[in-house]
Amino acid sequence: MKPKYSTQFKLKVVRYFLDGHAGQGGTAQHFGVSRTHAIRWIQLYLHHGEEALRPRSRSRSLMYSPEFKREVVTYALNHPETSARLAARFGIASHNTVDNWLKQFRLKGYSAFCPTQPERSVSMPVNPDKPRKENDKTPEELLEELEYLRAENDYLKTLQGILLEKKPAGAAEKAAAVNLLRTQHRLPLLLKAAQLARSTFFYHLARLQIPDKYAEVKALMLRLFSEHRSLYGYRRLNELLRQCGYRHSGKTILKLMKALSLECPVRRKKYCSYRGGANPTVANLLQRNFVASAPEEKWVTDVTEFRVGEDKYYLSVIMDLYNDEIVAWEGSKKATASLIDGMLKKAFSHLSSLSRVLLHSDQGWHYQRPYYRRQLAEKGIQQSMSRKGNCLDNAMIENFFGHLKTEMFYLKKFQSVSELSTAIGEYIDFWNHKRIKMGLGGLSPVEYRTQNQNKLT
Repeated sequence: MKPKYSTQFKLKVVRYFLDGHAGQGGTAQHFGVSRTHAIRWIQLYLHHGEEALRPRSRSRSLMYSPEFKREVVTYALNHPETSARLAARFGIASHNTVDNWLKQFRLKGYSAFCPTQPERSVSMPVNPDKPRKENDKTPEELLEELEYLRAENDYLKTLQGILLEKKPAGAAEKAAAVNLLRTQHRLPLLLKAAQLARSTFFYHLARLQIPDKYAEVKALMLRLFSEHRSLYGYRRLNELLRQCGYRHSGKTILKLMKALSLECPVRRKKYCSYRGGANPTVANLLQRNFVASAPEEKWVTDVTEFRVGEDKYYLSVIMDLYNDEIVAWEGSKKATASLIDGMLKKAFSHLSSLSRVLLHSDQGWHYQRPYYRRQLAEKGIQQSMSRKGNCLDNAMIENFFGHLKTEMFYLKKFQSVSELSTAIGEYIDFWNHKRIKMGLGGLSPVEYRTQNQNKLT
């Protein structure tokens, strides 16, 4: 095969450089050849003369003894020269051959050049029609594959630590994981494992350097979320932030909550407490009108059930519809009449002498008892009952039970009934004094009643 560059052309390049017309790079540019070719020709001429620039037979140029290889490698280790200069100094056909010898030395040392079989040509003919087997890989390819697998393994572990929840990783999370591993693995391998473009990585890396404009708001959100038992969604959390002087849209707060993995409990299905038959003697005076203009105008009551291991616990409460405040509550292991009577006794202690309350309940047997109805009549309380089997007529108290179970009972495994009773008392105190309601202007029930007490008087 005819060589690409003739001997006369190579001599012309070398003499142009030796005459001082230009440096190595300028000479290469002047003759339109690569810098590597120009350096090689110049070094060959300096070390071996004009004869080294003449084309050699292919079989001779590709055969090197093990002793010669060891000599080249030893010289390379002791003299910091480029592969092109080393190839020219020792008359080697290509600088890539020197690079391959150095790689073999790093893998196996000088034993890589021991003749274990008859010396063969460096460049073996390959049959393109014959498929290559998976295990027919060179040591360099196996080493590169091992390096990639290690990088991929570390990347996946790091990415899992960055993701706070099980969701597909975005480009930002991938870039953060790659950035953490840059000192341990080569960047091209990490980008390949992450399936991330180099430009995308550096774009997100630059964004990481930008200060977070929501850093102060995020810190406050974490504190407020923790102070309110991790129960608030983005609406109530946004209201608390407004009270602290931070004004943001609801979508912004929702986005920040997702970024911080702040999630309020999901409401479960409501518990139906209907028992017993209808009582036509008591009308539904409330008629689902859950709005009251003053305290002690409309009360609602009901009983709900909890299970703690093999035991049951029943809770009876009375709520004032003016501000959704829990007026009285009583708990017991059995749903007896004394449960309702004890709650009524506590509620009566809050009544003023001039109040005339409407007390609404379902048609449970304990609300149909003559003693219960007589107690209400003596205090001047009007009794109202829901229609048969219709829990929506008493939706406000059912709503409270839903919040109580979702925000307290379902979040913890209680070991005893007494532990549950203590937790219920703490939650009701939290509900009355601290838990804000959007319908009350972002105030708790007690705060709302206190603020409006002067207006009412």
